Formats: sequence, C-alpha cells, structure tokens
Amino acid sequence: MNEKTELGSEIIDKIAHLTYWNHNEARLALAQAMESKKLVSAYKSIIDLGNFQSEGVYIGHHLSSMRDTIDKVLFPSAKKMYSNFDEIWDAF
Repeated sequence: MNEKTELGSEIIDKIAHLTYWNHNEARLALAQAMESKKLVSAYKSIIDLGNFQSEGVYIGHHLSSMRDTIDKVLFPSAKKMYSNFDEIWDAF
C-alpha cells in the first residue's frame, strides 16, 4: 500500500484561485499534480469543448454532466493519494 503524501500549499492556492474563475482549470491543475494522464486528458477535453461552446454552440448541461462523472474519479483518487485532502477539497 502506498503512503499518502501531502500536496503542496502552492498548488492548493493555485487550485483555489482557479476555482474562483474556472472550475475546469482547477480540476485540471489537480489532475496534473496527481500526474494522471487519463484525468488530464479528460479535463483538457472538457475545456476544449467549453471553448467550442463559446463560439455559439450551447452544450453547457452536457459538459457539467461529463465533468461530474469525471469528478467521481478525480476526488476519490486524490483522497487516497493526499493526506491533506480536506485542504484540497476546501480549495474547490
């Protein structure tokens, strides 16, 4: 079993700042800190689709639903990985 590590406060602060402006970018930052290629790819895809939406195609509800599904992998994985998960969660 792997021992939990602590995510640095500078990354948690970055996540908190990003959450204020862009929830998807905040989740991407956590996925990158976790070095999860699959999660990074998933959140980048959502961001790309969100950019497409800003060009006049409304897909907001579907993006939120996809993000919620991916979040069900991100947050439990982070909880298993980081001893200071409560601080991470509070940043969101």
